[in-house]
Amino acid sequence: MKKSDATTGELIEEIGALKQRIEELEQFKATHDSMEKALRVSEERFRSLVEATSDWVWEVDRDGVYTYASPNVKDLLGYKPEEVIGKTPFDLMPKDKAKEIGTWFRDISRSRRPFSGLVNVNIHKDGREVVLETNGVPIFDTCGVYIGYRGCDRDVTATRKAEEALQKSEERFRLLAERSQDLIFRMSLVEGRYEYISPAVLEMTGYSPEEYYGDPFLIRRVIHPDWRDYFFREWESLVEGNAPSSYEYEIIHRSGEERWFHQRNVLIRDSAGRPVALEGIVTNITERRQREKEREELIFELRATIGKVKLLSGLIPVCASCKRIRNDKGYWEQIEAYIRDHSEAEFSHSICPECAKRLYGGILDEDEPGPPP
Repeated sequence: MKKSDATTGELIEEIGALKQRIEELEQFKATHDSMEKALRVSEERFRSLVEATSDWVWEVDRDGVYTYASPNVKDLLGYKPEEVIGKTPFDLMPKDKAKEIGTWFRDISRSRRPFSGLVNVNIHKDGREVVLETNGVPIFDTCGVYIGYRGCDRDVTATRKAEEALQKSEERFRLLAERSQDLIFRMSLVEGRYEYISPAVLEMTGYSPEEYYGDPFLIRRVIHPDWRDYFFREWESLVEGNAPSSYEYEIIHRSGEERWFHQRNVLIRDSAGRPVALEGIVTNITERRQREKEREELIFELRATIGKVKLLSGLIPVCASCKRIRNDKGYWEQIEAYIRDHSEAEFSHSICPECAKRLYGGILDEDEPGPPP
């Protein structure tokens, strides 16, 4: 009885343990199914996200060989994903660029560092060059072993071309500004400082661009005190009215010499319409102002001379009998003396035939010809 009872008890225990194991397996299966379902949902979300983005998502192994490429690679480079898998990124680049980027990638992969903003040139399937910006992070297996990189590429060709065009434009502007005898500037209205001022400022004012950058109040000291208020009112009017301004003013050169400038300003606004900067060109007009002053003085002298001539011609009193002229002191004097004193004319005296007959008629022989008229 005892042996039989022991065998029955052991069987009951084994059956209980078996049932518990079955329950554990069923629970594990349910958990596993749930995890697989969650994984499928996650993969579906990842796939939807990858396919919705305009970026090309990729994975490479530790040797840099593509193991995954999202469908967007066709939009960027013209290849289907299966045409890219098995290749390396360097197979899609110009040889010179591939060598340069390859060296860089080997260094980065050895350090297992993430990277971003890597600009690189790729060859499209149709042969044209495409500029991509690449970001990537290292990936590891469940044991922490490095297995490659995952990342994404986006097409920045248009942006790079725009940047290159802007750089060329800025370079042309810089060369023009540095060779110009006029002063070219840009002043930030936000910071109240010059962002750029061309080298011509040194000759024009005696102060270098660096001195203007370091001292925002230097411009106030350079402007002549008589013109200071006028100068800054013009700036304020430009900011308020947004109309280009043009005006002349006087400055004091570092040497103490006074000079005249002509300035033209344009207001720069940001995308929200807020005034952010002033740009302008300043021309030295000192010589022109000096010529204008000399011309004004000459005109004044000519007008004074013409006025005197008109006065003499209009107010000369002549005696009706002896033809003498009364001067401005009230004395009568010979006409030749008066004209000599008031002009550059000189006189040579002679006598006309009528006067000769009247004065010397009894002395001169009538047969002899008289003096020439």
